[in-house]
Amino acid sequence: MSTHIDRSIGEFAYSPTTSPRASIRPGQIVVVETRDPRSGAILKGEPGTLQEYPPPPGGRSNALTGPIEIAGAEPGDVLSVEVQGIELAPRGYMAAADLGYVVPDGRIADRKIGIIANHDGLAHWKNGISFPLRPMIGEIGVAHADSPRSGSIGVNGGNLDCILVTTGTRIYLPVQVAGAMLYLGDVHSAMGDGELSCGGVETAADVTVAVELHKNVALPGPRLETADRIVTTGWSRDFSEARRMAVDDMLRLMEAGMRISPVEALMLIGATGDLRIGQSCGNMEMTLRLEMPRLPGLYVLPGSTGLPG
Repeated sequence: MSTHIDRSIGEFAYSPTTSPRASIRPGQIVVVETRDPRSGAILKGEPGTLQEYPPPPGGRSNALTGPIEIAGAEPGDVLSVEVQGIELAPRGYMAAADLGYVVPDGRIADRKIGIIANHDGLAHWKNGISFPLRPMIGEIGVAHADSPRSGSIGVNGGNLDCILVTTGTRIYLPVQVAGAMLYLGDVHSAMGDGELSCGGVETAADVTVAVELHKNVALPGPRLETADRIVTTGWSRDFSEARRMAVDDMLRLMEAGMRISPVEALMLIGATGDLRIGQSCGNMEMTLRLEMPRLPGLYVLPGSTGLPG
């Protein structure tokens, strides 16, 4: 029996004081209805048309659904969230605007959105242009005492904008407050690494997740696990700092699980690891991920033996 949370309320911070929309026990399945970042306000017109792209009112963008309270979760624990399904709304939009961060200032003169139709495995735009749907969740995180806004990234998760956050992936988040208070939002029906236009195909969605709790596990920040990859993350406005975070976390995992030295671990990272960009747009913190194959002894959590059953 799953719990269902509708999209009637949009939140804009990973707040620990917002009343939970649902309270669940570890092991339960939750269906979460998410909004597009502007809560449908600018999703007008037929697929293929261009619309104006006004700034969000009061900076309120990237609406979140939640929070979901998890019984027994306490700081020092880890929440794992398995994405079991993403059902897309029939329409979404692509957006483009720039203030000189990605391309020379003035090169992109207009702020526009393009309306997209999501169906038959493709995102359909205009003039026969279509491309594969690749549903993913842009924002996933737990509450933090500082109530970070939506669109931010930190130890609690947040705006990872990582294309791996999709069906079949588990996201591991260090719990910051009692109850964890999980939020979801910013689903894309497709997005490229870098999110260079400051958006993918933004769309509402119904997301099905299964939530587990791992007691008394130290975690410096979000990690991901796929069928064939272990993934650490880093974030900063400075590329070197974000890279250092992702690599150092992976080194620690390899040292502990594989029982090898840091220099041996770095050799393997250089030979088999892939450092990829999640988000690198505007004046926001970029997000990086370091993907490693499932080498013998390399697990996402200390003492684990692979994907939970």
